[in-house]
This record gives sequence, structure tokens and C-alpha cells, in this order.
Amino acid sequence: MAVVVNPGLDRSAHQHWIPQVCVLSPLLFSLYTNGCTSGHQSVKLLKFADDTTLIGLISDGDESAYRGEIDRLVSWCSTNNLEFNSLKTVEMAVDFRKDPAPRPPVILCDSPVSSAESFCFLGTTITKELKWEQNIRSLTKKAQQRLYFLRQLKKFLLPVKMLVNFYTAIIESVLTSSITVWFAAATARDKAKLQRVIHSAEKPFRGGLAGVFWIIVLLQNPNSLQLEVTNLPIYQPGRGYKAISKALGLPRTTVRAIIYKWRKHGTVENLLRSGWPTKITPRVQ
Repeated sequence: MAVVVNPGLDRSAHQHWIPQVCVLSPLLFSLYTNGCTSGHQSVKLLKFADDTTLIGLISDGDESAYRGEIDRLVSWCSTNNLEFNSLKTVEMAVDFRKDPAPRPPVILCDSPVSSAESFCFLGTTITKELKWEQNIRSLTKKAQQRLYFLRQLKKFLLPVKMLVNFYTAIIESVLTSSITVWFAAATARDKAKLQRVIHSAEKPFRGGLAGVFWIIVLLQNPNSLQLEVTNLPIYQPGRGYKAISKALGLPRTTVRAIIYKWRKHGTVENLLRSGWPTKITPRVQ
């Protein structure tokens, strides 16, 4: 691998290759590809280690900027001794028109790029309709597989605190992967699927776990980020309302109304002829 620091210096070849499993490999690859950037404002180039995603905004059917950036990326990789994996390269077009015109395929290294209905971007499945059923189905499947280990730990009579730590690190981290991206657009049925996983996970505990709605509350309110899961026993009627209202600085009646709406309707948005609040805003002390 040749690294050029200054155009006036000679190139020096380094014969010791870095293995792919090395912890420094992503960092070194990011440094090596730092010069690969987008040259048009309507096209964004996203890089994460050796994964590269090109996002283009096509207006009025003009794809010149988008396809020009593809050719520019291919030329840059060829100059810097990098190769594309055409088998893993796909294209997905998001078009909400009723009758979209057929698009010519993108040619990459003398071979057409296949068109996909969905693709996995950093662990999150994105579809061309921008719906999240497939992503939530994948997350719930992964979380349910990890519930087995939680039950096994319960059989070994581990303390509840250790079980909560295992749940937070292994199961909740899967359920909340990119949750701020897809939760608002998820349907009530999909949210109920996530909630059922949490109900199954809380059986080894002698108390409630924070549901998906309250996880969103903790993520969206910086004043509540210091709260632990055990401080929100929302599945213990009566005892949980006081703890939540005290933690968020809200009246107990407001918290009770929101929890009731979430359990019954699967949403916290305003319903028809309903004056229940839709947002939780902690009071600034």
C-alpha cells in the first residue's frame, strides 16, 4: 500500500499488510479513503469502514449529477487501487409517483447494478416505500433469539441487577437500534410486536421494564437520560405513575392518561374528540 503525504515526496511501499480482523483496520481504511468525497451538493457520499453509500436527489428526471458522481467514484477507486464488489452493490430508487418512468440501469465496472426492493444499511433494513415492517420483524427476531440466554441466566439464580444489565446490553440494544429513525413511522401493530418482546423479557424480573414508548421519551428528553430502567415500572399500576411523574416532572394524571392511551390504542397521538396530551416535556429545574 502506497501513502502519499506530500506530492514532492517519493512514494514508499509498505510490505506488511494489516489483517482485516485487526481493530485498526477500519481506522486505517477510513484514513486511506478520506479523499473520496462528493463533488455535487445534491449527492451525498456516506462511508463507514469499507461500506460506501451514495445518495442522490433526482429532480425533474435529471440524473446527470447522480450518474456523474458514480463515474467519479469508480474513477477514484481505480486510481487508488480499490475495487468494487459488484455482487454486494445494489441500487434502490425511492419514488412515490403513481406511474414512475422506467430508469436505465446503472453500469458499474462494465456490469449493470441490480435493483433492490430493500437493503440493509448499518443493520437497519430500508425499503423503497420507506416502511419499517421488515426492519421491525428483523429486530424482534434477533431479540427473541436472545431471550433464551436471559431465561438461562434466571435459572442460575443471578441477581436481578445483573439480569437487567444483560437485558439492557443484549436485548434492549437490539430493539432500540436506530429507533429514533423508524419509531415515529412505525404502525401500532409493529409497536405492539416490540412490546410483546419486552413483556416476555420482563418475566424473569419481579417488576416492569421500560416500554418502547418510554425508551423514546428517555432518548428525546436530555433531562431524563440519567434514569435507569428500574426507575420506570410502568407495568405496576398505581406505584409506577408516581415514579414516572416525579422523574419527568409531570402531573400524575397526565402520565396516567398517556399510559392508558398507549396501552389501549398503541399510540400517544391525539385521537378524535380527545384532549389528552401528545407530548411529554419535563420541567426544567
